[in-house]
Amino acid sequence: MASPSLYIIDFDFTVTTIHMHHRLCQAIGMRLVDAQDFEALWELVKDIPPTGSAELWRTLISTIEKNGHLVAIASFSEFPTLIIRYFQEVIGIKNIMVESWLPRPGQISNKNEHIRFIKRRLNFQGENECITLIDDDENNLHAAAQMHYHTINVLPGDPSGRHIQMILEKIPTL
Repeated sequence: MASPSLYIIDFDFTVTTIHMHHRLCQAIGMRLVDAQDFEALWELVKDIPPTGSAELWRTLISTIEKNGHLVAIASFSEFPTLIIRYFQEVIGIKNIMVESWLPRPGQISNKNEHIRFIKRRLNFQGENECITLIDDDENNLHAAAQMHYHTINVLPGDPSGRHIQMILEKIPTL
């Protein structure tokens, strides 16, 4: 019998076809919107198309969970509540764990620290080889591979969603 796996999915350019965090920071920097105005921020991102389709993401996440595995989102973003809302209102996933924050000055910038926090929050006891990072960033993937995590490289912002279908075909059943 296979052990449960943990699938960690990047948000910007992996789930979405554009970089949500950058869009929001640009708008805030240009003073087009107040950083504290959650509804105005949401208006800027609610129409960002998901990579592939919302249905494809719902299928992927439900397949991971139905097969006894865990799934979480890891993102370099100061807007975790908007990521959660995007999953709820755009993708149609009501409950998903999101670990989202920016590295502190001088902190190494890859997703391994996010993964460490996710493992702890989910009480994941599996080996590193049971973790898969799905990301578009070579730096994140290289650092994850050094920890012996599986990695899946996606094309940044690829609207086709081919990588989602490929992942669906590889999810082991327990």
